[in-house]
Amino acid sequence: MSRPKVSVIIPVYNVERYLQECVDSVRRQSFSDIEIILVDDGSTDASGRMCDEVSRIDQRVRVVHKQNEGLGRARNTGLDVASGEWVMFVDSDDFIALNTIEYCMGIIDRVKVDELRFLFEFFSDGKKSPGIVPTGSDCHVSEEKWVKMEPLMDSMAELPGPRSFIAPSIGSACTALYRREIIESHRLRFESEREYISEDYLFNIEFGANCGGIGYISEKFYFYRSNPLSLTHTLRRDRIEKSAIYCRHLQRVLESYGYPDSMGFAMRSMVGYLRTQNSHIFNSSLSLREKRALFNDALSHPYIAEIASVDIFGKGLFKQKIAFALRKSFFISWMLYKLNSLRKGM
Repeated sequence: MSRPKVSVIIPVYNVERYLQECVDSVRRQSFSDIEIILVDDGSTDASGRMCDEVSRIDQRVRVVHKQNEGLGRARNTGLDVASGEWVMFVDSDDFIALNTIEYCMGIIDRVKVDELRFLFEFFSDGKKSPGIVPTGSDCHVSEEKWVKMEPLMDSMAELPGPRSFIAPSIGSACTALYRREIIESHRLRFESEREYISEDYLFNIEFGANCGGIGYISEKFYFYRSNPLSLTHTLRRDRIEKSAIYCRHLQRVLESYGYPDSMGFAMRSMVGYLRTQNSHIFNSSLSLREKRALFNDALSHPYIAEIASVDIFGKGLFKQKIAFALRKSFFISWMLYKLNSLRKGM
């Protein structure tokens, strides 16, 4: 049996409510030369049994059952058994448009890339798959080492200076097709999200640093379930510490590949996590006193103090520099948050 063109890896953990919709969106792709790898990450609900059932009715589906280790490790398990020329990842509570793979492979056949990135759209419970997404956007391609990663990295943290390459992008590993040869030849794998909070970003940086061309398109093929109770959207008291651990590791990874602004990029990423933590504090049901205490705890973290002692913004990010300085005040930060919330609501 010849190897499939695309391996679609779906980590599965306790998603019996959403799994069928996710898997169906992959099984019904207009491009059929695929294998679907369902990695049951120690589910305790009916998810594991559902995976086995779908494998019996579709020979393209492979199921791996394993003990629970988290999303990153489940993706790695999928990579260990994947055989496709290309790889993509879908989270088991999300879904993709039915023409996703066909359209992306059509572009890949025309342009020289090792990675093709697209966009996503949030949805809430009750929204159904649109089926086919309209296509026809330009494909922006670059092969220069760091230039090709500018759109991706710009979605992770502010980049100083003018952009040499403008294209739409986000940092998720679920909004791309990756050439598997690059992954295997450089032994690339995901870190555990239990250790580093943005394992997607780390994987994308390492893949980008080792691959040839990257292409960017603006089609929103991926549909990401918006869950206000997820860890991403809720107040976590350990977020600043975990963010600091991740950003220090991010700096080391960038330095290992010779990125010229490793420290600045990592620190600006940390400023972004600080803004996120503050928004969660302000939006919480805590008392004013508790909010202020958490806000001050975050500001007093050694890594934040280190960031405040150096200029990571320069002339190219003057507004961000001013905003970071103002955020040392609890009440100014809260006011800015409220104003921004009002602006978004208009």
